[in-house]
Order: sequence, then structure tokens, then C-alpha cells
Amino acid sequence: MVKLITPSFKVAEDLIINFKLLSNDNSIDENVLINSTGKSRSYIRSALLFLIDLDIFSVNNGIISVGPQLATKTIKDIIPKSLIKFAITNFVPFKDYFSYMNKGKKEKQSAQLVKVNHGISNSIDDVIKIFGRWYHYLNSEIGENKGGKERLALVMPKDDSVFYFNEKGDLIYNEELLLKKVANRKPKNQHFIDPDRLERLKSVNHKVFDLSRLVRFCEELDHAFLFENYLSVGMIMRAIIDHIPPIFDCKSFNEVANNYGSKSFKKSMEHLNVSLRNISDSYLHTHIRRKEALPNKIQINFSSDMDVLLSEIIRISDQE
Repeated sequence: MVKLITPSFKVAEDLIINFKLLSNDNSIDENVLINSTGKSRSYIRSALLFLIDLDIFSVNNGIISVGPQLATKTIKDIIPKSLIKFAITNFVPFKDYFSYMNKGKKEKQSAQLVKVNHGISNSIDDVIKIFGRWYHYLNSEIGENKGGKERLALVMPKDDSVFYFNEKGDLIYNEELLLKKVANRKPKNQHFIDPDRLERLKSVNHKVFDLSRLVRFCEELDHAFLFENYLSVGMIMRAIIDHIPPIFDCKSFNEVANNYGSKSFKKSMEHLNVSLRNISDSYLHTHIRRKEALPNKIQINFSSDMDVLLSEIIRISDQE
């Protein structure tokens, strides 16, 4: 059975852009993509399922990759609004619904036929409501809708859309505009975790411990910082320092900071153990207040100390 979804279209557009910015070889871990938005998982999940239903994305074992709508295109061709509109117009139940309407059938008759022919589990009223929202989105920023409900406006403005249909029905791609749009959406911050350091960590084959969760923590920490999700940055760093003590044959990070390594290493670890811990604890354990001061880039930037920690993990792991 097919269940139709109307997500926040803005979130769906953001997911496509973040996929373009963060994916490697046209694929990305589902959790990484969801966390990159900084919004609740259930809210994002709705938009992600919508994009999967439209064949923009596909998912296999938690890995998001390009779907049939993008199978013949490279990563640079992935754009938000026009691509979603293009996919909606190629979604067979949606096309059939308006085909029935064009032939003079009423909304409920058309919705009933689509339900039966395509195995849609939504109610008839839901089908009408959802396709109405899709249609409104499809026609947004296009201009006057001369044909009313029964007519799909497929011509999109050249100054707004990278992907658009011209008056002849040809699909036009404006690469120059795409590059401008992507440049405007690039993260303001630099990487929190040095990319080379992260790749080196991924390559470590520790004989005792599985480092996969640490690697995932680092990936999500880097993405959270890139997209200015500073509360998440503090919480993930706190999770990392609580996670890694056994690598140093210690029971707690307090023991790592006080007893392990050189004087300079201890100084960096003390900074994480005291300053970071206090800051992250304030994010996690402070009750709601009448006035709040949200964290910023300066407050949460422990990247140099975290790099010292990761480099030492890599060094001693290589000696195992």
C-alpha cells in the first residue's frame, strides 16, 4: 500500500541541498542527513519519506542515495525546488488524478480511482487535500494560473529555477544559477574536525575496541558545527569524552585528564574535562528559564583540544 505524505516542502528542499553538500559518491548515512538540518527527527523523516516516494532519493540499510529521478544525473545537478516540482509532475498517481479531473470527473471520483488503481491507503478526503497541497506547491512562484485546478502549469520562471520547463515542454538546466544557489547555501563555518584527521580515524583498525561509534560522533559533530547547531555540538562533544576512556585504559575522562600522557596533553584534556563539561552540562541539565542566552561559535569551539584527543587515539591505536 502507498501512503501519501505532504511534508514541509522547505524541509524537503533543505534535505536535497544538504545531500549535495555533505554526500560522498552520491550517498550519505540517513542519520547524518537528518541531523544536518537541526530539526526534530519526526519532522525531517516526513520530508525524507516524501522524497523517497518521489524517487528523488532511495534508501538501503540506512544509506541514502540518489533515486531513479537522479539516476542519469551527476551530483551537481541536484537542486531543490525545481527538482521536487519535476518529480511531482512525474508521480503517476498525481498525474492520473488530474487526468481524471481533465476528463470531467469530480474530485472524489478522481481520488477514488487513484486509491483503487494505485493502492493508496489514505482516505479520499486526504488524497484530495494532499494533491491539492502538491498542486499549490507546483504552481508557487509561477504566476497566474489561468486554467484553474484542471490545468497543471509546468512552465517555470527562468530567473528562479535551475531546472524548469520551457513553453515547448523541454527541460532546461541552468548550471550557472545552480552554482550561485549552492554558494549561497554553503556553511559559514569551517570544519570542526579536520577532514584528514577524520579519514585517518576511519582507517584505524583497533584490535580491542570498535571505533565506529566514535567515528559517527565525529561526523555528526562536524556537521552540527558546519550548520551552526551549537547545542548539538556541546552535547556530542560531551558524549565523546564519556565514550573514549577505555581506549586509554581508564574508567572515566577525569582519570584520562589527570593521569594520562604528557603535560601538554593533560592541559588540553583538562580544558575538555572542566570547561567543556561545564558548558555542555548547562545545555543538558538547565531547566527552562524566562530568558535564555544561546551558545555561539566562540563558546563551543573546542576543536583544537578535540583534535589533540583524536590524534592521540590514532597514535596509540596504531601501536596496538
